[in-house]
Amino acid sequence: MPERPFDHIRIAHLRLECQPKAPGEARRQAMAALRERGIGLDDDTALAVELTVTELVTNGMRYGGIVSRLEVFLYLEAGGFLTVEVWDGEGTVEPVVTRAADDADGGRGLALVAELVEHLWWECADNFAKKVCARIALRTAAEPKPDLHRDRQPAAA
Repeated sequence: MPERPFDHIRIAHLRLECQPKAPGEARRQAMAALRERGIGLDDDTALAVELTVTELVTNGMRYGGIVSRLEVFLYLEAGGFLTVEVWDGEGTVEPVVTRAADDADGGRGLALVAELVEHLWWECADNFAKKVCARIALRTAAEPKPDLHRDRQPAAA
C-alpha cells in the first residue's frame, strides 16, 4: 500500500478483478466515494473524473502484464485536486500518450486523459511493477465555469 504525506486524504481504495466490467465498476465506485464525501462536482469535472478512472483502469488491464487484480486509489490533495492512482501489479509497458491514426479503433484514451487533467505520470512502485497517476483540478457545481472565450478576438470572416 502506498505511503502518502499527511496532507493527502485517501477517499477510496478499490480492489478490482481484471474483467470486462472493471472499468465501469471503478468509475461508479469513484463517483460514489466523492458523493459520500459531499463533493458535488460540476458536469465537466465529473466527466473528467469518470473518463480518467475508466481509461486508467482499462489501460492497466490491457497493458498490466499477467495480472488478475488492479488497485485504484483516490486522494484529495491540497489545493483542490483529486489524484487517481491505478496500480497494475505486473505491468512492464510504459504508458505513452500517442496520437491514433484517423482510422484506428483505439489508442485515444491516454491522449484524452492528458487533455483533461493537470498532470499525468507513471512510476515504478514497491511490490507492484508500476502505478499510473493523474491529478485532476476539482471544480464543484457551485463554482463558476471559466469563460473560455474571454479575451479572444472574433474570427476573421
